[in-house]
Amino acid sequence: MVRPVTHLVFTKHAKLIENCYPRQASQKTPKPSETSYLIFYANSRPAKLLKVAQYLERRIAQDTNRKKLNDVEVTLAIWNELLKGCSRDVNLFAKGVLNSIHFVLKAGFFESTMAAVQTFSIFCSTYDGSSLGMDNELSGLLEGLLMKYSDWCQSPDTSTKPNQSMRILGLTALFNFISSPSGKSSFVKKHLSIILPAFLYNIDNVRVGADCLNIENPAKSLDFKPLDILSIASDETGDKDVNELALSCLRNLMNHTNAASISAISKHFFRYLDETNFWNHQECAIEIIHFILDNMETRYRFMVVNEVIKRIDTEFLTPKKYILTKLLTSLLLNCMVTPGISVLELLAVLIDYYADSLKVTNASSALAANFISLESDLIRAIGSLTTNIYYVGQVADIVNFILGKMKIGEKHAKIDGIPASLFRVKMLQCLTAVVANKVACTNSSITPRTTFRVVASALPLLKNESFEIRRETGVFLTACLGNENIGANHLPNRKLTINSRLVRRNSNPDAKFRNSVYKMLVECVTRKGALPFDFAIALSICKQMLERYGFEDLVLSLPMMFRLQRHNESNIHGSFATKVLFDQLIDLYILHLSVHLGVPDVTSQVKCVIEQRKNANQWCPLFGENDRDNFAQLDGQSISDINRNNRNPEDYQPISLCFQEILRALNHRIELKRRFAELEKRLTVENSIFTTEDPKKLISRTITSTSRVMQGLIPKFTFPTLHKSEPKASGTRKPVKFETLKEALRLSWDSTSEHDADSSDRHTLSQTTHSKKSQKSSRSDMSQLLRTISSRSSSGAPSLVNTPYLSPTSHC
Repeated sequence: MVRPVTHLVFTKHAKLIENCYPRQASQKTPKPSETSYLIFYANSRPAKLLKVAQYLERRIAQDTNRKKLNDVEVTLAIWNELLKGCSRDVNLFAKGVLNSIHFVLKAGFFESTMAAVQTFSIFCSTYDGSSLGMDNELSGLLEGLLMKYSDWCQSPDTSTKPNQSMRILGLTALFNFISSPSGKSSFVKKHLSIILPAFLYNIDNVRVGADCLNIENPAKSLDFKPLDILSIASDETGDKDVNELALSCLRNLMNHTNAASISAISKHFFRYLDETNFWNHQECAIEIIHFILDNMETRYRFMVVNEVIKRIDTEFLTPKKYILTKLLTSLLLNCMVTPGISVLELLAVLIDYYADSLKVTNASSALAANFISLESDLIRAIGSLTTNIYYVGQVADIVNFILGKMKIGEKHAKIDGIPASLFRVKMLQCLTAVVANKVACTNSSITPRTTFRVVASALPLLKNESFEIRRETGVFLTACLGNENIGANHLPNRKLTINSRLVRRNSNPDAKFRNSVYKMLVECVTRKGALPFDFAIALSICKQMLERYGFEDLVLSLPMMFRLQRHNESNIHGSFATKVLFDQLIDLYILHLSVHLGVPDVTSQVKCVIEQRKNANQWCPLFGENDRDNFAQLDGQSISDINRNNRNPEDYQPISLCFQEILRALNHRIELKRRFAELEKRLTVENSIFTTEDPKKLISRTITSTSRVMQGLIPKFTFPTLHKSEPKASGTRKPVKFETLKEALRLSWDSTSEHDADSSDRHTLSQTTHSKKSQKSSRSDMSQLLRTISSRSSSGAPSLVNTPYLSPTSHC
């Protein structure tokens, strides 16, 4: 009897598969030679491959039901060889492989389950996931397996060895899936809610696991080999291995995911933290987010940071908001690079949390404790914004934002529900942290300079009624002057045009700011109720100005000290301690000046005066040359604390410095150049101590002419009033007439001459009047000039060589 062809074909591939099974029941591996021939047979045609896959799927389902565990493992081994030998056609039998794994996992036998997980790992390494979007059945099978592995990982009972082994099996399967080509496809984005909680559930200690994974070289820990049967079944595996494996899975997920999945990962991650109340474990939550950011590409970090900022903004003042803010501060303090985030957005979040914490400091002990523990880090984080590579050039924006929050020009009892004095003190501390970070600005650096115009609005706080505000303002200004990137230490490389003159700035452009600073310092120390700390602030700022500007600063500082000395001598209502503090402020500054600039004659004079004052018991030991010691010793001291002997103003003996001798010692210093005359004038002019020079006049003196007068370079027919004819007795004026246009141009260019703007022979007032008359009569003179030109000139060639004809009336 002849058998049907279909039966013959079925019998052939069935026999080839059955020949692969070993004869001994104890063996769990297929015969090598028969298996190789089966792979060769399946590779010959896709139809044969499908039939082999269908037969293996039916065979493993029967063996699982009959509990033939050895045959089940042999079938899984045949699947492994088929996956490796027919990797290019995995799409044809992918559903058969996943169905077979489902049958084995459903049976629940541990050794068979381990073999199925190994088959799933090989399947992930050979399958690219290209058909997941088109085959819903295949997608459903894969999703079911991922859910089962995730359930194993999140088993609540970890006390027994089998449950712990199942967690390791689940993590191993998920690890191989996310590391495979199919795990990098868009399919994984839909199932992050299944995969990510499985990893997070098994992370107990990030630091221990990170040390095992070699954080310094992440690339070495990306290649993970699945644990074999013996290692999982042994008693050596524990919670540490589970924790390390979970961290490896999370790292691989962040390294192999694409940009489209990062946003989904961040959302699912924070949702998991909310649902599991993970915020109670503060340090662990912060360490996990750090771990995620460290192991993802720099360009994607802003997505996670955006989620943090968004949740801080929408959250009330709770432990969760505290943890998120602590996380953000730790990121900034660790100089975590997060491109794509606006510096003002980060600054607004930190300052808003700071303000909210100030409101409830006395309301809740727990929140108050959290705020106290975070306050210093919060201020340092705000200051660290200027050291971040992406925000190093935005110091002016940061300072302007904080100063705007302080509302300096407005009188408010409260700002954002906080006492105005307290709020301004805290913001000044933040400003000090911002400008205290000194980033060296070299010629090859991209760090731009910040002008003093930015911080000038804080100067009025030096005369504020609150001592705390004056103290923090002084510290802030001292930090500004000590930062080389704030202010201009060089001449601006640009030309300006003022009243048709090319001019160039000839001195430091910070002169206006320095003048304002000295004016505020005078008002600060001479105000009623000035404290010893105010004198320490004034001395510190004056010394910083001298060290920064050198001889250039003497034009402002020496007259100020001279006037303070005169004020101290004429102030009959001042207390004994106040007079002593004035003397010490002047003496210590002049002493620092002489040592810093190298003027030994002044040094000997000052030391002699200081010795005389000490002998007369008119010297405060708490007020010395070191600024830090002054701040520490005079903080909180009052005028009465300085005058411990209760001496009266009548006991004060005037021992004054001779500023004329100081002036003679500085007379021949080449560093002063042409500023000595100005310094001498300032020291001799009788002015009130509260009167300082107009800053506009101070700046205008620094502008000198460096080029020709532009009006002489312009043709005269456009400015006819510059060469007017002599006026007649009747007062009428006859306009200038030219024979030709060429003659007019020649006359104008031949009459050009150079003028020095700084010459003493130049009559500025007459020229200004002359210019005003020119502007009034320029339109009528131009009209008169145009009427002298004949209309026939329009028909000629438009060239200055062919001069136009004049009308007969022009010769009259």
